[in-house]
Amino acid sequence: MGRIYEDGFLACSSISRVPLEVWASILRKATECPDTFTTSYLQGPSLTASERRRYGECMRTKRALSSVCRVWSGLTTPYLYEHVKLLHIRTLYSLLHNITNSIGFQHGKMVTHGDYVLRLDVTFCDLNQETVGSDILSILQHLFRNLPNLRVLLLKELRCFYRPLRTMQATKTRRFFLESVTPKLEVMSWIDGASVSAKLWASFLRSHPRIRALLLPCCEPLSGLSSLRIQLPHLEEVISCARRDLIFYPEAFTTGDLPNLKRLIHLLPYNQDYRPTYIGHHPFLLIHGSKLQSVHFWSFNRVGEFPLSKFLRAVQETCPKVREIGLTCYWSDTVAFPSMPAVHTLAIRNLDPQFGKGDCRAMLRSLVEAKDGGLVGLRVVRFVDERNLAHLRKHFHQQLNSAATALAKLGVFIEGVGLP
Repeated sequence: MGRIYEDGFLACSSISRVPLEVWASILRKATECPDTFTTSYLQGPSLTASERRRYGECMRTKRALSSVCRVWSGLTTPYLYEHVKLLHIRTLYSLLHNITNSIGFQHGKMVTHGDYVLRLDVTFCDLNQETVGSDILSILQHLFRNLPNLRVLLLKELRCFYRPLRTMQATKTRRFFLESVTPKLEVMSWIDGASVSAKLWASFLRSHPRIRALLLPCCEPLSGLSSLRIQLPHLEEVISCARRDLIFYPEAFTTGDLPNLKRLIHLLPYNQDYRPTYIGHHPFLLIHGSKLQSVHFWSFNRVGEFPLSKFLRAVQETCPKVREIGLTCYWSDTVAFPSMPAVHTLAIRNLDPQFGKGDCRAMLRSLVEAKDGGLVGLRVVRFVDERNLAHLRKHFHQQLNSAATALAKLGVFIEGVGLP
């Protein structure tokens, strides 16, 4: 490749003098992954196949560029470690070994690979309730302590952690493993379905004031949480998972200060869990609904199996600033939207990536009827899951074009779909 001159320029066979800043910019552009630092990864239990493919291609590019020469290796190392996925337990131990090794000095301070980690996804595919050890949380605590610049932490699909968490909370002498996470953290996704004491969770939130997107846990018990002062001045997006009577976790943020809250993604319970407390006015919406600009409902039921209209009516009555409504479910019937003339964007997702003709007809008809019905200000329709749009193009191209044409006449366009 060449050598570095004393003035910071790079010599090579084809380009005699290229500033390192130019090479760094080129390598940054070549290794960027569009999904890494958005909050779209919080909107579902797992990544789509396309997102996983993009991540794999990005990592292969980074490894290839880092092996060209010593100079490029130095320039691409921060990009190689910026997004780390822990899919297997063996990866955890190798990562622990790598991040604690010094790789040089910068501004008079020792630098390790851990300094470059900005996002960490923890999804152990090879662990289960029987094989996971009780020391796993202590190991993660040690890992977090060596990631001083971590911005995004996702703990996804870790049901194997339920028992270690219960043991940790029962042993009051042991520290909460998230306490070692840097206060620079901005995005946090808690373990699916795992409960944590309200006191521990409140303590974590108070020590991480920079959080801007958050997937809430099941806080047990909730009693007493309202007396704990929680201020999250940068919080913009909340993902709440309803479980029985814990709708929207009203006590979790009743006394909290959420001045910049803009988006709510609410994971609805299964149809057998619905109770009267879920219907009508929700305490969280009554307190913070006036700030919300986007509300997205997520249900693993089919349309018609849960009282969607009553949830939408609650948004209509409590969220006057809402400009985007989202709905993720199994589309088996049309959806009638109440009058919300300020809404200009409709974000939709069919959880069945291989939906049939009936679901396709119901979904596309809902889009057209939404404009003619309650969403008179609708301008944009967006498919949250890119697989839905690819499926429509491949199997229902004619129906998609007809819907796009009908919506265009009404002043609405579907993102990613051109007119025939």
